[in-house]
Amino acid sequence: MKVENPDVFINYFRRVNKIRQKWGIINEDFYNINEYGCAIGDKHLSRVIVLAEEKDAFIKIDGNREWVIIIKYINAAGRATAPFLIFKKASLLKDLYDIISDSLMTC
Repeated sequence: MKVENPDVFINYFRRVNKIRQKWGIINEDFYNINEYGCAIGDKHLSRVIVLAEEKDAFIKIDGNREWVIIIKYINAAGRATAPFLIFKKASLLKDLYDIISDSLMTC
């Protein structure tokens, strides 16, 4: 959603604050959640040539990759939790989780 009028944002957050006050929601119970996905697997060099206005419509994933969903969240008091990783596989080596988790904490 593209909004250029700052009053839209100001009014939105005023409504959020009214709801928080009405229900007594404290900073420790108010979270921002960020979810994003990435492809993991073997890396191959490739180039795709498309029109500049169409570039966002193309995502190339070869057969050696699969999607992983990463969920991170932080509350309004500044407390962040370790990221959640959602894999297709049934198990994950702890060493691999530590490597991924460490690299996400720097994002």
